[in-house]
Amino acid sequence: MMKWLKKKPKEQSHTIDLSNNTYANIVELINAKDSADFIHYPQKTVYHKIFISYYKAMIDGELLHRDVLPYLIHSKDFKALKDLKDILPIESVTITNDIKEIQNKLLRGFIVVQVGGYDEECAVIRAENFSTNRPVSVSEIEFSVIGPKEAFIENLDSNVYLIRRRLPVPELSFNVSLSDDS
Repeated sequence: MMKWLKKKPKEQSHTIDLSNNTYANIVELINAKDSADFIHYPQKTVYHKIFISYYKAMIDGELLHRDVLPYLIHSKDFKALKDLKDILPIESVTITNDIKEIQNKLLRGFIVVQVGGYDEECAVIRAENFSTNRPVSVSEIEFSVIGPKEAFIENLDSNVYLIRRRLPVPELSFNVSLSDDS
């Protein structure tokens, strides 16, 4: 009788042990991202196959396509990760194997670049989306609104950015489903 009242078994959340910095942790960090706004894809360059990872809502897509990808893909000077500091016209490029730093920077709007399969080191490139970072102002129309003055009235990426900015935790994931209007 009342099957809907039965407790469902709790799903175990997938957590990553960040206690040691290993090659396996980087692979696990990238593979554990099942959020719809997490982008991870391979890209062929002149000398390498690289992997690019980022949260779509947290980065500036124009900066990625203008200042990062052309230099990664077409530069003949890009032979190792350390070369990115000289090639890219972006000041904040860090080479690291610290899994905690990689995870924190992904959540703050950085792009992670890996050469080959999954190297022990990654390039972390700042591409934070400043255009979506709008100031919070007092409501001019509804004076009775109490609490934060942020609203989810923009497009989906802007709304996801507002949520990720307030909740920078790796367990936050989004699922996108399309409905048929016919």
